[in-house]
Amino acid sequence: NTRTQSNRLVRIMASNSSSDTLVKVAVGVAAAAAVAYIYYRLNKEPAEKFDIQKFTDSLTARKVGRELISYNTVESTMPLVKKVFKERGVQGHGTVIIAERQTQAIGRRNRSWTANPGNLYVSLVYAREGMSQMECIETLLKLNVSIGVAIAQACSDEGVKVKVKWPNDVWVGNKKLAGILVDGIDNNGGVAGFGINVGSANLSTNLTNAVTSVNAELGRKVCREELLAAICNHIENLMMLSFKDVLARYKSFDMLVGR
Repeated sequence: NTRTQSNRLVRIMASNSSSDTLVKVAVGVAAAAAVAYIYYRLNKEPAEKFDIQKFTDSLTARKVGRELISYNTVESTMPLVKKVFKERGVQGHGTVIIAERQTQAIGRRNRSWTANPGNLYVSLVYAREGMSQMECIETLLKLNVSIGVAIAQACSDEGVKVKVKWPNDVWVGNKKLAGILVDGIDNNGGVAGFGINVGSANLSTNLTNAVTSVNAELGRKVCREELLAAICNHIENLMMLSFKDVLARYKSFDMLVGR
């Protein structure tokens, strides 16, 4: 490590008066220290903490995101949001849970992936009383599509040219940017989770496709709080529309149109 290299330099200076040797060793120590610092910044230094107040200041939605629960590290946000749904039912509608890291992040078809810090890992409750089984199914389908459109619209507003596929994935060209998962729980609704590569590209252990991030596409840093607030605003507005109107919005981002 850097301290060991420094001690080595002191010992050499004490036993060797050659200026050339001292210069070479000093350069070596400086290089080692620089490498250690860069490694720390990239791998050890925690990402900037999510600013809840900044998020709230950008939020216009009445329900979605008004209650936000933030964690540093969790296995996955999905079990946590399911617990909120089961304990609070429709009273928990709109609750959003986020985490900086997920140690056991799972997507569709039980695909695992590395949840790096600096991105958005989000789960939310969507619940409404008085729905029939078919109404609930349609609501959750609309929620799935709406989240895809909301992510696409918010990223497009930042300047990223995105498309939605299936509609559980958001892509930039042939690179994956975000993924969506929706789970029904009972006739009152269900929960949804989505992950968006904002500051770094997460790597799936089961996915060979290339990945990208919002910051990488733009060449600048975007505000995670404002991005998530925009997505929550779009989700709430889209869910107030008919499914037909939501699908019309989806078509403008549909990756498979014309194929």
